[in-house]
Amino acid sequence: MITNEIIGGIACVLAVVGVLLNNRKMIGCFYFWIVSNSLGGLLHWAAGQYTLCARDVIFLALAVAGFWKWRNEKNKIADLEGENEQLKAENEQLKTTNKQLYNRLAPFMLQEGNF
Repeated sequence: MITNEIIGGIACVLAVVGVLLNNRKMIGCFYFWIVSNSLGGLLHWAAGQYTLCARDVIFLALAVAGFWKWRNEKNKIADLEGENEQLKAENEQLKTTNKQLYNRLAPFMLQEGNF
């Protein structure tokens, strides 16, 4: 049978891995924190340490909220990058159209002395 010390040690290692991943700005950190806080909460509840259990529940909620926020922001960034590429393509098309118009109108404007 797995003892509370082993489960606590696993929770600690998972929490540290979560911090290391967060330092590298990797969304996987939240998975580690969710598991770590869940294990810690269960251990603290079983030991009658309700204040620590409440802390773990709050950290768990923050990890879940952080995951959803990060995921939604990544989706927004991807959407903006897609829009940026589309605008770049439209800009290049407008440049080509402007060059074509200039090439057509330049001879007439030179004849009339407008340049």
